[in-house]
Amino acid sequence: KYVTGNLLQLGSTTNNTNIGTQIQKANLTGKTIRTGVNRGDLDPNNPDIRWFNYGTANTPFVNAPAYTLGTAAIFQNDFRNPPMWTDNYSVMKTFAVWERVTLKYRADAFNAFNRSSFGGVNGTVENPNFGRVTAMRQSFRMITMGLRLEW
Repeated sequence: KYVTGNLLQLGSTTNNTNIGTQIQKANLTGKTIRTGVNRGDLDPNNPDIRWFNYGTANTPFVNAPAYTLGTAAIFQNDFRNPPMWTDNYSVMKTFAVWERVTLKYRADAFNAFNRSSFGGVNGTVENPNFGRVTAMRQSFRMITMGLRLEW
């Protein structure tokens, strides 16, 4: 199963509208949103590797000034979690043991190639963790096997 990243909600650290809205939209700066880091190089434990640009010179979004609504949409097409790639396989074989007795073997491999998929990217503007992945989106490789005797 290969899935593109789901949309993230772009939020602001402060609500400057003073009209009681729950979400404050941010302003666009015109900078590129993505850092260009490969999804396989992401690491939740390394604060220097980010999925989205961050910093004074590179930030794509800033908080809107007081009493303004902001120019950025809450959901941006380029503002998504990294894609998730997982391959699941099953193998089954039936053996005839005697006339009415069969033995079935089954093996299942989940995330067979053990690909890491990270997500939970922080989307709060001017948060020090903006653009960082925070969690795994899928588990590690798991292989199960079983035998079944039918008579």
